[in-house]
Amino acid sequence: MRERDVLLPGVTTLARVRDETTRRLWGVLEGLLTVGQRYVLDQLLEVPPGSRISDLERWRKGPVPRGSGPTLIKALDQVAEVMGLGMGELGADRLVPPRRLAELAKYGMSADASQIRRHRDGRRLATLLATVAFLEAKSIDDTLELLDLLMTTELLNKAQTAADKEKIRKHPKLAKASARLAVAVEALFDSDSWGGPEEEPRVAEVWEAIEAVVSRAELRAALVLVSENVLPADAEDPEDWRSELVG
Repeated sequence: MRERDVLLPGVTTLARVRDETTRRLWGVLEGLLTVGQRYVLDQLLEVPPGSRISDLERWRKGPVPRGSGPTLIKALDQVAEVMGLGMGELGADRLVPPRRLAELAKYGMSADASQIRRHRDGRRLATLLATVAFLEAKSIDDTLELLDLLMTTELLNKAQTAADKEKIRKHPKLAKASARLAVAVEALFDSDSWGGPEEEPRVAEVWEAIEAVVSRAELRAALVLVSENVLPADAEDPEDWRSELVG
């Protein structure tokens, strides 16, 4: 336009074009909705009987960030409610630039329900459509975060604690059995000093020395207990918490 000496439009003209474009945007989004969907979207701004806030406000707040089963169930119920409207299936993102949808959703996530209600049909319904489409993704993200929190706080930590308690419960028995094995091995080492350099102690003599401090029956029982509860030296770290997690 400068090269051809064409006068650029003034600010008022640009503003009028912008407003016309915005209204056309609202009309495109409104045209995607059926009569039933328009009614359902408008009902999101109303406060249901027995509630203190509208469904839109409840969805915007999302579930309480608490890692518990009931909270996760509420989050899943909200995902089902939001997805049930089917706003994400209308294909608005194929007709409207993502930035404009994001602007509408941002306004819908912050404005009061009464403020949205006062807008004309085109802007109100377009705002609600973009907001609900945004809430579909947000509700799923919130639910996944709650699942992660639940796994960490309620399941993994509790399973680890239960496994640790089981180890502590077994510890006194293991300590006693290990002490018996220790004295037996100590007596075995002491047998190396018996007799002269060329004289090897007999096995019977070694057993006699061991049984002087711990009986053979107690030693066998201690060996069984330690073998059952202590992993071999070359084994990987135990993951007892996994079996507790199943429970």
